[in-house]
Amino acid sequence: MKWREIREYSESALQTELEKSSEALRNLRFQAVVGQLENPLQLRLQRRRVARIRTLLSERRKSKSTEASAGK
Repeated sequence: MKWREIREYSESALQTELEKSSEALRNLRFQAVVGQLENPLQLRLQRRRVARIRTLLSERRKSKSTEASAGK
């Protein structure tokens, strides 16, 4: 999934996507430890996906807090 596509998601959709991606990352890490991971690149890509979603959620929360404080 591309950065542009993720930016279009609503906050609730991002939370759901973060939960799914975190679970997928956990499963990939488990497979890596057990030795069943076929493609180690998947682990890196999933980790980056989780980071992108977390970054976007953080940016949105910061922008909401600055808007709220500016409105006072």
